[in-house]
Amino acid sequence: MIAIYLDAGDNSNGNLRWNGRYIYPESDLISAMESLRAKEYTVSAFQEGDGLTFSHPTFDNQQMLDDLRSALLGVDIYRKDECEQDEFRDVLEDTVLVVIPIPRLKLDEPFLSKKNNIYPAGYFNTDDFELYNFNGTKFADYSENISWPNLNDPLNHITGIKTEDYQNMTTLVFKLRLCTHESFIAQGHQQITNLLMTVVDKTNLLLDHLKYQYNNYNLIDDVPGRPGLINSFSSCILHFVGVNRSHMINRQIEGKVINSGIGLYIDNLDVFFDNPLFYDDHGEVGNILKYALRLHTAIIETNDLSLKFTQIMTLFEYLADPYGYLAAKRVKGKIAVFCSRNRTEYTNFCERYRLFSESYRTSIIHLGQRIEDIIVDPFELERLFKELHRYILNVLNSMFRDMFLSWAEFAQKRDARQIELAP
Repeated sequence: MIAIYLDAGDNSNGNLRWNGRYIYPESDLISAMESLRAKEYTVSAFQEGDGLTFSHPTFDNQQMLDDLRSALLGVDIYRKDECEQDEFRDVLEDTVLVVIPIPRLKLDEPFLSKKNNIYPAGYFNTDDFELYNFNGTKFADYSENISWPNLNDPLNHITGIKTEDYQNMTTLVFKLRLCTHESFIAQGHQQITNLLMTVVDKTNLLLDHLKYQYNNYNLIDDVPGRPGLINSFSSCILHFVGVNRSHMINRQIEGKVINSGIGLYIDNLDVFFDNPLFYDDHGEVGNILKYALRLHTAIIETNDLSLKFTQIMTLFEYLADPYGYLAAKRVKGKIAVFCSRNRTEYTNFCERYRLFSESYRTSIIHLGQRIEDIIVDPFELERLFKELHRYILNVLNSMFRDMFLSWAEFAQKRDARQIELAP
């Protein structure tokens, strides 16, 4: 959401005016005001609920503005003179606050940052949103007996999803430059479906990172669900900050639902904060890493162990050369660099990779065998996937460290190390 900073004078308080209304939980606002009072501010909310008034015995307006920006996480604060600039009008016109539920992700407390907030089930009250249909009527006033100009509203309501359904799930809230409200309500069914897929894909950048940090190739029971998924439908709320209008989008876009186990419990969500991949603050390696994490997530979510194994081999090949095809004998050397500290370990990895590629994968793909038939002992099979997961993480960890490089620079570093290690 957006707020306007009005300067304090010698004999007057400064004011902060919400552009619309404050839509985050009231406890977030109370915590922000308490943090300011701890710095000797006098601060209170307007009775009308449309902003704050504040003062400080010694700080100037710039210091107070900086402190307010630090305290009010998730609120973009602009000075009044900034609001008159074209850049502000552009931001105001197409900035959307996205609210999307995350099933099977359990938290004890909210985690807040300037870029995205995530709330435990029941914490973020979506009932406070005044939702509208595409034709301008209120969401709650929908009726099947009315003739609707297009399929958007009937498709939204046929799912049966309401704002209260969000209350049972962890909720992610973030800002996105998406489209203007005027263009949004003019779009057809397929365009709106594509918009929802864009939001889900953006959310997956955060969840892929989360799964990279917490999940593995042996257990699907603790994997978070697909973002937005409610009763086999995908859903999100879009709040257009420039016009203070909110819409819910409900569509069926997911083909797989994870039901095994109870999901993931996390007590530290620092990985959600300031993720460069989420905000496109990275280089070419970062772009390649995004797709690598998508493949990594697909492996985690796959139940079929033979398919899981062949997907891992595909990911090895992608990590070795995302722009072309390398023969297995060249792939193993590129990956071995990240899994070896010396020549002995390099040679050992290459021998293991030869077994994976020439024996296991050949037997699965060309002879129709299952990995369970090749490795009968379930404990040995579990150890295999732990080993493969460790190798993949070694490469991904290196790419995270170098996400701001071009691929040519990254490959040059890797190949120089390979020359040192190869016998």
